[in-house]
Amino acid sequence: GALLTSMDLAENNIAITKKRFKVFNLKADFILGNAEELASYFPNKQFDLVYSFGVLHHTPRPTLALNECFKVLKPGGELRIMLYAKYSIKNFLIYLKRAQPEAQPGCPIAVTFSKKEITKLLEKFEIIECKKTHIFPYRLKEYKKLNYVKKFPWNLLPLKLFHVLEKKAGWHLLIKAKKPIL
Repeated sequence: GALLTSMDLAENNIAITKKRFKVFNLKADFILGNAEELASYFPNKQFDLVYSFGVLHHTPRPTLALNECFKVLKPGGELRIMLYAKYSIKNFLIYLKRAQPEAQPGCPIAVTFSKKEITKLLEKFEIIECKKTHIFPYRLKEYKKLNYVKKFPWNLLPLKLFHVLEKKAGWHLLIKAKKPIL
């Protein structure tokens, strides 16, 4: 089994997560905190894995948050994160001011990164993998009802071609890195 520590900046998110864990009879430690100060919450603790999906690109100082992740990882520990891709169809459409259901207006911070910027950002880590994925092809109204109807032009593309396009111009950069063993 694994020991899990969950951290969030918002009290409401911690409360929701606690309820879900209770429903599934799961255990974890829950911390209300800021990723930019991660090591201060765990002065005598190191982790095998730090996982963050869709969080660190919303922090004012992602470099600081990633340095904090480095501090709390054991040597040989793994970092798995998702950051928004700068060179993506989604970012291009946002730039054109086209409505994007996944990128809600009013989001105060949403930083995007190129693979080159990721390499610099994670220079202390050994990057194992950095790949693009995720183009949201569905009509939102139907999607919310669990009816997966693809919108134009995605409904015209063969699945194989769609996956190739995701790898080149997807919105999510999935990154797996390790803290070196010294």
